[in-house]
Amino acid sequence: MLGAAAMSGTALPVTGKAGETQTPLPRLKVAPDLVLRQAAGLRPFRPSGFVVKAEPFGDKTLIHKYGHVGCGVTLSWGTADMAAKLALATPHRKAAVIGCGVIGLTTARLLQDRGFEVAIYAADLPPHTTSDVAAGAFGVTEIVDDDHHSDENARRIAEAVRFAFRFFQNLPGARYGVRPMDMYMLGAQPIEASWDFAITPELFPSCD
Repeated sequence: MLGAAAMSGTALPVTGKAGETQTPLPRLKVAPDLVLRQAAGLRPFRPSGFVVKAEPFGDKTLIHKYGHVGCGVTLSWGTADMAAKLALATPHRKAAVIGCGVIGLTTARLLQDRGFEVAIYAADLPPHTTSDVAAGAFGVTEIVDDDHHSDENARRIAEAVRFAFRFFQNLPGARYGVRPMDMYMLGAQPIEASWDFAITPELFPSCD
C-alpha cells in the first residue's frame, strides 16, 4: 500500500485540507473476542539506522544491506538502488541475494534491471516471510535512535525514501496491489511530524 500521511491532532470528526468537515470515522470496537488473528514479524532495531555498504570477500564483493526495522517496504526500492550502485562499481555481473522478503526481492529486481544475473537464496518463501505479514504502508517510523539524528543519516534516509517513492509511483493498480491512501494519526493533543517524516516533508503532507 502506498499513501500520503494525513495527520490530525484533534478528536473526530477529521478536518480535510480544504477546511471542510469530512464524514466522522466510526469508533473502533475493541474487545479480545473480536481478535481474529495475531501476526508479528521480528525486526531487530539498530540505533544508528540501516546499513548499505560493500566489503571485499575473497575474489567476490559482499554488500551488506540490513537494518530497515519496520520500514522495509518504505525503504526497499531506495536501499536496493544504493546496493545496486555499489554492485555496479565492482567488476562482477553475477549476484547472489540472500533472502526473498521485500528487501531481497527489490534488490534482485534492480540488479536484474542493471544487467546482473541474479540468484536468490532463502530459508523460506512467501507467504512464510516476515514481509508477508507487514503492513506495507509507505512511511518511515523510528528507524534511527534519537542519539543518531545526524545530517548524514538524514541524507541517507532522504535518498532512499525519495527513490522508493518515485519507484512506487509506477506500481499502483491491481497487478501489484499498490494504491494511494490516507493515513490518520489521532489524539487529544496536536501531533507533530516525526523527525523521519520531516526529512522529506514533500512526501508526507499533513493537515490538522
